[in-house]
Amino acid sequence: TLVTQEHPHVRTALEDAYRVRVLSTVLAQIPLLQALDAEERELIGAAMRTHSHPRGEIVLRRFDLAQELSVVIRGQLRVQEADGTTSLLDEGHSFGAEAMCLPETSKIQVVAVTDAEALTIAHLDLLLLLEQHPLLRAKLAEQVERDLGQPLPSRSASARLSTLAPEA
Repeated sequence: TLVTQEHPHVRTALEDAYRVRVLSTVLAQIPLLQALDAEERELIGAAMRTHSHPRGEIVLRRFDLAQELSVVIRGQLRVQEADGTTSLLDEGHSFGAEAMCLPETSKIQVVAVTDAEALTIAHLDLLLLLEQHPLLRAKLAEQVERDLGQPLPSRSASARLSTLAPEA
């Protein structure tokens, strides 16, 4: 602890490495990402960004364009299905893996029950990462095709589609 007190950058680097390693373990529980190895999941984890959600905030509205994977790292989110059933997501739980790969109209609504934080990676950010890592792209594209029955789109095709999405 003396080293981290004297050198805050060391503490930040250690915290970042720990976050990416823990996140890799969480990502391994998501069926769409299970075929990836730890190093590949760490690449996705490193590309994720933190978003804060105050209590009561609607994180994702039903019928909005869903296009990101979110992993809860603090607090609690409530997911309401179209049929009215609800579930609670705590630290380590996620939603949106399919939307991260293939954006679609959301069938769920997600609301922050408490002040919460989530790590997210958006569809276009994932595609940018995949352009930089062709072997990762090939592996994930094969899994998406097998699990979702559709090809993983290219970044240019997705960018064109995102310009057609309605503004919030």
